[in-house]
Amino acid sequence: MEDQIVYIFHILYTILSCLAMPLFWVETLLFWMLGLPTSTSFRMFRRADTVPDYYATVAYSYALVTIMLIPYFIYFDRRDGRGPLGRLLHPLTREASPFTEYSIMFARVWLAVAWVNLAVAQFMTDYNLVSVCAKISCVLFIL
Repeated sequence: MEDQIVYIFHILYTILSCLAMPLFWVETLLFWMLGLPTSTSFRMFRRADTVPDYYATVAYSYALVTIMLIPYFIYFDRRDGRGPLGRLLHPLTREASPFTEYSIMFARVWLAVAWVNLAVAQFMTDYNLVSVCAKISCVLFIL
């Protein structure tokens, strides 16, 4: 029974990571055009060989699911449930067009996912749990 559940999750992660591959190529192209190193861990869709022990399919699936949650984050941001960064950006997004609001939220989501991927990559190399918890708790301020 456990093997079947693991197999189902493996198939789900593989499908989500295949759907996320075009976004990986776009992010790599943007990094290349800006002259930034593409082998860094601070990316939404990081390269699979950056940290050998960490599966890229999990990171790609997490990033894709977070991107799909952007409309919910925008809805949540319009209500009183804004985080600290949402309160700071509220004067900019109060009368903004939906495209501008989506773009600002996409930048915040990119920053949050890249921050989590960096924290997990550092945990896979250093195994420092306190550092990872401190970094992942900062995501609450970003979103």
